Amino acid sequence: MVVPVDVPGGSDQELYIQLRNTFLENLNSNGNYDDFEEADIDRIRNDDNYCKRFIRMKKGNFENALEMVDEALRWRKSFGVKDVNMGSIPLDFFQAKAVFPLNKDKEGNPIIMILVRYHKKAPEFAKDLRRFVIYWVELMEEQTNGGHMTVIMSCEGAGLSNLDLDLIKFLITLFRSYYPDSLAHILIYEFPWILNPAWK
Repeated sequence: MVVPVDVPGGSDQELYIQLRNTFLENLNSNGNYDDFEEADIDRIRNDDNYCKRFIRMKKGNFENALEMVDEALRWRKSFGVKDVNMGSIPLDFFQAKAVFPLNKDKEGNPIIMILVRYHKKAPEFAKDLRRFVIYWVELMEEQTNGGHMTVIMSCEGAGLSNLDLDLIKFLITLFRSYYPDSLAHILIYEFPWILNPAWK
């Protein structure tokens, strides 16, 4: 099963400068620096490609791109993305090997593999699981220098106890709202027919 994801189209490359300047001007005007991480502000200030990714994601729509920058950077601060590292995640998540990097796809994009059969939905572990996913996404971001990645969720051998639609929705939201133009594909393999009503 392929989950539909917005595919970025062409954009006016000059818009990224306007995007950067407008965001920084708004920031200086409002003085709400505490809503953002300094490292993320610096990335907008200095990383041309990062700014262009927002423009591409919103198909050249400046207002939508500006809104996405604001939303994405606020989310990064509130979620605590900068504090996500190997030491902040329970060792059990790494040992379970339910989420891990797996080579590259045919287009050369690194793959994040999620083996659903090893997942047990438990509210008490939901935040750690999301941080674990973010750990790998951030690692792929660093390794590709802001390039694309592919996510594969293998449902082979999975049952109702493994189903976590909240996790699937979280993944889709990540790439639609917070990691612009970074997702090449998100694929769900062997989605059990018995789970189709729950998916719909």
